[in-house]
Amino acid sequence: SMYRITRSKGPHEMDVKTATFRRLAFPPHFHETCSIGLVRSGMEEVTCNGRVNIVHANRIVVFNAGELHSNRHHDDDEWSYTSLYVHPDIIGHIARRHGIRSGVPLRFANIIDDPALSGLMASLPHDDAGLRTDAVERILLGLLTNHVCADPEAGPAYPEFSGIVDDVKRHIGLNLYHSHSLSR
Repeated sequence: SMYRITRSKGPHEMDVKTATFRRLAFPPHFHETCSIGLVRSGMEEVTCNGRVNIVHANRIVVFNAGELHSNRHHDDDEWSYTSLYVHPDIIGHIARRHGIRSGVPLRFANIIDDPALSGLMASLPHDDAGLRTDAVERILLGLLTNHVCADPEAGPAYPEFSGIVDDVKRHIGLNLYHSHSLSR
């Protein structure tokens, strides 16, 4: 596997990851950030929100912050992608700057076939100076304009427990080298 991560040092921290994986599967997991990925080559099998999707090259895969998902190669034994990881606060800030209002956290469709947006992702620079340009804002504006998820069921399961979940994540984060039991 080849793996490269670039971390922006601009006003908003964000990561760009370019990777090629051979016969690799990621078990169910989630990100604290919104993951916006362009499949560059090969095919990726994505499981999210109870659906399994086969994603071809030049399609975009979005995992909203906190959204449980898994992904793996499909058919061909290799796939490559570029992913941008953006904190939800940045997305909200850009939405407000462009007059996009929402009473609930903004969420995006998981699988997107949008050649213009794919082109923006493909040309995303992989250096700190490039990430300080408006490239990221153009990508996010494309998502906000055309791909906000209207599904009222979308969102984290059991939102009434989000405070407890945040406490557990914080506890684990502060005690990474300790063993944690489910009962504790």
